[in-house]
Amino acid sequence: MVGRKRGSARVGVVAGLVGCIAAGCFAASAAATSPSTVGYYRFENGTAGAAATGSGAIVDSSGNNQAGTPSGGPTYSSDVPLATIPATGAANDLSLSFNGQNQSISFPGEWPFNTGDATLQFWMKYTATGLEQDIFWTRTDNTDADRFNIGITGDGNPDGPDTFFSDFRDPSGNLDELVNNVPLTPGVWHFLAFVKSGEQFSLYLDGKLAETVTSTDTLPNNTGWTISGRGSNAYDGELDEVQLSSAALAPAQLESVVAAAPSGTRITKSTLPRRRKPTATFRFTASGTVSGFQCALVSSRVRLKPRFATCTSPKTYQHLSSRSGRYTFEVRAINSVGPDPKPAKKVFTA
Repeated sequence: MVGRKRGSARVGVVAGLVGCIAAGCFAASAAATSPSTVGYYRFENGTAGAAATGSGAIVDSSGNNQAGTPSGGPTYSSDVPLATIPATGAANDLSLSFNGQNQSISFPGEWPFNTGDATLQFWMKYTATGLEQDIFWTRTDNTDADRFNIGITGDGNPDGPDTFFSDFRDPSGNLDELVNNVPLTPGVWHFLAFVKSGEQFSLYLDGKLAETVTSTDTLPNNTGWTISGRGSNAYDGELDEVQLSSAALAPAQLESVVAAAPSGTRITKSTLPRRRKPTATFRFTASGTVSGFQCALVSSRVRLKPRFATCTSPKTYQHLSSRSGRYTFEVRAINSVGPDPKPAKKVFTA
């Protein structure tokens, strides 16, 4: 981002936020469509591991026929932030993964922030590359004028790497910086909502207000926009549940698009005891907003209910005894709402 800063007054305070998985904040998923929804991209019309290809292949679930066209073959992924969309109960099986090099999606419609109040909601899990990553670039070419740009800073940014940034250039190319310097955590799912209400621009990170700024400058008026930026500033990571609205969703709307307990806790790898090594190690993960995990180990000879305690992956148990009969290892993800109601289990003998 190079240029002079114009007309932006900060009226909020960066809240010192970190990733959902690290901090246990509550978050929302993209809401069910409403009259103000102008585009809703769920990335569910594919197969995990397959590339998205073809004109209009990125389906618009809003009913407004604003389908996107992929370039370079971004890949459908089974890595998702939520197994079920809380507001609708719809299954969420796929996200879309970008390689940070040559993969993008172009859209034909007008960016709603150009003309009035608007909200952009999306889930993001990015890989730190040291480069600026332009996630939403509101042109279909690389011309750096008459556009919005929303993304992640790189190593050379004055605010440091791995922070959210947003700015725009008016039709004459003058730069106006908006919400900036909000820390992000690579490798974890974040929920972001970028909101324009009158002259105010606000960012909600993982369901909480992070910062608000005011701008009175002339807005862009270009038509067409792109996911995964331009040239060497392409996005590297997953996106899911991208939704655009032509209204400023109220904080209560964002916060009440329902916080949910985590789901889909699963054991991804087990190393079980063998002769002369009475040790068991388990690796695990979960879907949804996760602040941590709880583990329990129960022997069939004791017959007690599991006593869950805080744990991290991998979890190792040593000095297991064959005299204790069968063991049952259980693990469940937790967040501020509560634990996953269906812990993952593994039965084994020492």
